[in-house]
Amino acid sequence: MSGLNERRLHYFHEAVTAGSMRAAADRLDVEASVISRQIQLLEKELNVALVERRGRGVTPTDAGRLVLETYDERRVAEDTLRLRLDELRGLERGEVSIVTGEGFIGELMVKVMHGFCARYPGVQVHLETTGADDAVARVVDDRAHIGLTLCPPAHPAIRVVHERRQPLCLIAAKGHPLARLTGRVPLSAVAGYPIAVARVGTGLGALIQQAQVVDSTRLTAAFTANSIEALTQYVTVGLGVTFLSEFAVEHAVSAGTLIARRTTNEVFESASAQLFVRAGRRFSTAVQAWLDYARGTAIFRDSV
Repeated sequence: MSGLNERRLHYFHEAVTAGSMRAAADRLDVEASVISRQIQLLEKELNVALVERRGRGVTPTDAGRLVLETYDERRVAEDTLRLRLDELRGLERGEVSIVTGEGFIGELMVKVMHGFCARYPGVQVHLETTGADDAVARVVDDRAHIGLTLCPPAHPAIRVVHERRQPLCLIAAKGHPLARLTGRVPLSAVAGYPIAVARVGTGLGALIQQAQVVDSTRLTAAFTANSIEALTQYVTVGLGVTFLSEFAVEHAVSAGTLIARRTTNEVFESASAQLFVRAGRRFSTAVQAWLDYARGTAIFRDSV
């Protein structure tokens, strides 16, 4: 695939893996028309149709699948080359790519990134926030080395390297009526109040759906967001309540502006944060060093 435009190949790959031009555009922070134009230019360059449009989505043609396979093979070969070069250079250089949920950013930066980046200043660290479903997809597709999310969906190509229990709690403003409750809170007690929930596709969103089924309780969302900051602000200004781990709001809880109450729901109680990689992938010295450093911090209490 020598000589082909790398940007066009990348946009084509993103459109197919995301399932639509719009989803790829949102992921890459460009206009959907830019994605479409680059794919058209690639099709003209190769003189074949690469995608079929189905509704608002796109799927690869047979020729498109062949291009994707070759593109993926080249990416793997380039990663292997970088890995071997990293081994020759030791930790003077290298790259680590991590995808995580928004709620882990503060803890990662303070407990892991601060020390790791100071110890290995030559290593480039790439950190992106995304939902649990997308984090798994990126690690499986080798678009990221490491994922850290709340309850990621099971996948045969994923290996969990660290895990910790991280129960979801009822989060409310200090003056909210539910803040006066003592002991663990049943979901039925929350159902009558406005609730903010995470969108589908995140670990939080999946847990909230499962929790309702287990307790046979319907929670009607008054507010939905893909941002923990937005969920937290919804609660802080007194509009309603939400469900988050205490880790995500520990500073507000310590300051006394929010309260975190454990629930009686078994799904929320068994929730866990998982650090995962693609099973069978050989890691560079830099990636292995990051995993070893994270293991030595307080971010994970239990390993699996």
